[in-house]
Amino acid sequence: YYLGDGDHELDRISFSEQRKEVAEHYCRLIEDCFGIKPTLRFRDTKNYYQIRVGSRIISQLFRYIFSERNKTLNQEIPSIILKSPDYILASFLAGLFDAEGYVSSNRIGIGINNELLAKQIQFCLLRLGIVASLLIYDNRRNPYSEKIRYTICIDDTKCMKIFRDKLGFASLEKAAKLDNIIKKRSRK
Repeated sequence: YYLGDGDHELDRISFSEQRKEVAEHYCRLIEDCFGIKPTLRFRDTKNYYQIRVGSRIISQLFRYIFSERNKTLNQEIPSIILKSPDYILASFLAGLFDAEGYVSSNRIGIGINNELLAKQIQFCLLRLGIVASLLIYDNRRNPYSEKIRYTICIDDTKCMKIFRDKLGFASLEKAAKLDNIIKKRSRK
């Protein structure tokens, strides 16, 4: 989740999230993992919830694991995650999909501007038994960005079920959409 919607400062880490239930979910995880109660507030001017964890030690830990300051274009999946057991890798990917992923009418996807990270996500999903396609979009027509867009898509019903069972979504809306796709396809 940090890789998608997090940031660190000298003595705190922070996250931004539009869905309240997702923000509350990550507040509980932070409190369970680190024993620190984060602050959660809604920022009216920005229209999102902000989670803050005031701890220099935790900030330094995140800075060490996620060493790239410009995460969007340069960050890779940390080697400590890649070398971890599957359940840790699955939790990492679940957080990333909570932050940056989506569920459309027929697929699960995540779109990013970082080619290496996109390929790593695709291979990590495969390690968990989830086959995903990697689509490359020339984004030159986009008035906000000229960077190439990489989208990882999960279209297969069996793989969507594995995704739901091993990763899932903290967002109730995304989870319901995924369940709906699986139900519709299982009737065919």
